[in-house]
Amino acid sequence: MKKLVHVGSVTLVLTALTGCSLLDRSTDNSAVPVESEPEPAPVAEVLEHTVLHKADYNLDDRETFKTFLAIDNLSDYQRELAQMSVEVPKPVDFSSQRVVALTMGSQPAGGYAVGVSSVAGYPDKVVVTVEMKSPGAGCINTSAISNPYEFALVPSALPVEFVETAVTQDC
Repeated sequence: MKKLVHVGSVTLVLTALTGCSLLDRSTDNSAVPVESEPEPAPVAEVLEHTVLHKADYNLDDRETFKTFLAIDNLSDYQRELAQMSVEVPKPVDFSSQRVVALTMGSQPAGGYAVGVSSVAGYPDKVVVTVEMKSPGAGCINTSAISNPYEFALVPSALPVEFVETAVTQDC
């Protein structure tokens, strides 16, 4: 009987010293990666833009092509505007603002238009949605070739990304 008590005491001491690891058969999950929730997409802030210059016809009588430009300095603004108009550039603080120049390119008649429909600010960029309008069936327009353009002020110095949408106007 003494022998049995002695073996039981040794087992009890060993179990206490090993922290019950001999009895604990659960698996170690510390190396298993835990899936975390994906980071939510950044929420866009709606930014108000200001139209600086807009017309259906420009000074350039050559064929033109659709272009969307983000302008970040006065000399580029002056050069691009001089190709379209005799208007004087408006004051712009290029340290915190951008000018976007949108041209639709040569169109076969009047009734076409291009312009900023919305501006969304994100932490790392600004997304400018450009709306290209075309006249619908039955619209009466001039037969002169048009070159619609718009210059707009965007209240951010972040890089600009353009998204194009097309709309047909009902007459």
